[in-house]
Amino acid sequence: MRISEALALQLGDVELGPRSGRVLIRPGKGSKARATPLSAEARAALRADLDVRPAVSHERIFVSRSGRPLLACGAQRLISGAAQRAGIKTPVTPHTLRHTFATRFLEQHAGDLRTLQDLLGHASLTTTGCYLHPSAQRVQALVEDL
Repeated sequence: MRISEALALQLGDVELGPRSGRVLIRPGKGSKARATPLSAEARAALRADLDVRPAVSHERIFVSRSGRPLLACGAQRLISGAAQRAGIKTPVTPHTLRHTFATRFLEQHAGDLRTLQDLLGHASLTTTGCYLHPSAQRVQALVEDL
């Protein structure tokens, strides 16, 4: 998801089942809504977060410590802090995470650009192509397999 899409999520946009789950991403960039599946790990993390969520007067999922809807700058601080605690020395932004997801998805799913296009919410495969950053190891492995 784009950071704006994640921060706009409301409680009613999420389905958290024991074997599957998804989020409904409301019209954002491109004015199209889409449903995106959630992995078991994402469902567990979201459930855990919702279990300790403070009582608030709105439906937004991601909230600040004060209970207000989380803003992009707050999300950036959270992500930067988590990256530092993980020992990552390079700057990490929400968009960095989006690019990393795209790269890893393609590495693990044999370059399935069409599915990635849907997951990222792109209207064009050309836009999805901008997210391609194959690693040197991946390129070498593909050449070896020829």
